[in-house]
Amino acid sequence: MQRESVVHFFIQAAKNNNFGAKVYEWLARPVEASELPVVIVKDEEDRIDGSLSDVSAHRLRVTIEVIWGNGDKTAKELRAMMQEILHRIKEQEERFMGYLAFVGASLEVDQHEFIVGSGVIEIDAVYNTAKWEL
Repeated sequence: MQRESVVHFFIQAAKNNNFGAKVYEWLARPVEASELPVVIVKDEEDRIDGSLSDVSAHRLRVTIEVIWGNGDKTAKELRAMMQEILHRIKEQEERFMGYLAFVGASLEVDQHEFIVGSGVIEIDAVYNTAKWEL
């Protein structure tokens, strides 16, 4: 299944970080403060052009969320970690069997019991499969 390989590609790129962040695929529970920093990779939307006779053209939106809590350094560390993940993706891009498009990035920092920040990277992975395959 090509979609599984695409998600694995992004998980591996995020795992090779210098921040000691744990990497999850679709984390289905709240993140505990003791776990920070964490990276969550999600394959949220797959837009498929099935108009071709024997091929499905996919445009899979992958989001990589980075959650960090580190006092007044949170925003700076988030930006650095997001840039590192993008660098790792760029380093491995030629191994990807398709095309990658950097769609955007956002950053948010909030005060809760402590300062916590979240950064989101959005990338479209464009690839082909046999018709009726993910």
